[in-house]
Amino acid sequence: MTKKTRTLEQIRVALSDRNLSTVAERTGLSADTLYRIINGEGTPTHATLVVLSIYLDGGTDGEV
Repeated sequence: MTKKTRTLEQIRVALSDRNLSTVAERTGLSADTLYRIINGEGTPTHATLVVLSIYLDGGTDGEV
């Protein structure tokens, strides 16, 4: 079953109460990238949105 990639706004809301250092460690994304996403700076790549969508939908470390 394929899930849809979350929108940038959905990702921002979902990350707003998370420890971004932990998210960075588990997704392989840099903490700086996550902070920029939260603060609305720049535009993340589609691949970054996919990785975060998988993580937020309960994907395991191996899936991300």
